[in-house]
Amino acid sequence: QRKMMIETTFHEAFHQYIYFATGEKSNSSWFNEGNAQFFEEIDFKGKKFEIGISEQQAKIMPRLTSLSEINRMLNIPHNNFYLKNKRTDNYALAWGLVFFLHKGAPVMKKKNNYNEIQMKYYDAILKTGNAKKATETAWEDVNMEEFAEDFNTFWNSKSLIKKATRYD
Repeated sequence: QRKMMIETTFHEAFHQYIYFATGEKSNSSWFNEGNAQFFEEIDFKGKKFEIGISEQQAKIMPRLTSLSEINRMLNIPHNNFYLKNKRTDNYALAWGLVFFLHKGAPVMKKKNNYNEIQMKYYDAILKTGNAKKATETAWEDVNMEEFAEDFNTFWNSKSLIKKATRYD
């Protein structure tokens, strides 16, 4: 219960942080919920910290890596994210996207610039104040078919996932 309470605190703290860091703007669900879950896995070790993997979410990811699922997540209306029949998949996919962008993309053998997507989103939300436009801007230069292929390769490779968990 203590671990769950700490994870929830980190999750909710991220929501508050990003709300104020973006000038009190509503953020896209993939970005907001994905990062909140990503930071649930933070583990402080003295003055340092590591961000690990959510084993529970990682188990679900291989079946959520299609281009249609990715596009659905990037365009999901805020209220639809929380629908009871899709909630588990939505949280897993938002987390999976963010984990991949932070830690998975940098360990892929094929050169990519996926780790720039989140900063592009952040800059765009500050500039436009519009979550939908910010998402479009962040992903506009990404070949989505290629991204989906790389995303699928990553989430179906135990060795890449293991490398990503160690990536700092």
